[in-house]
Amino acid sequence: MNDKAQPVYVPATVNMPSGPLRDLIRFPIALQETPDQICGTAQRVGHVQIAGQRQALYRLKRKRMFASRKTATLPGFFLLVNGTFVLYSPADTEDAPTGK
Repeated sequence: MNDKAQPVYVPATVNMPSGPLRDLIRFPIALQETPDQICGTAQRVGHVQIAGQRQALYRLKRKRMFASRKTATLPGFFLLVNGTFVLYSPADTEDAPTGK
């Protein structure tokens, strides 16, 4: 059993573009514990139907320190649910993901 808790990502509370999140293609993210410290970006890559509602599907990129690349893309796709990003499971959808 893994004792390390997985980090929880949320939209950052600083440097946010204006407008509703659902209209943004890319916006800054932060760890839930430090929402005012940007640690990466969320990019909308499509939409899925869940419980009759169209939900945006995101890829998350985390800034890396002391690495040859500036960012690392987290594995999987994410949904923004109640203000936090949760890993997307295809079993939750009614049909296949749609493009932008």
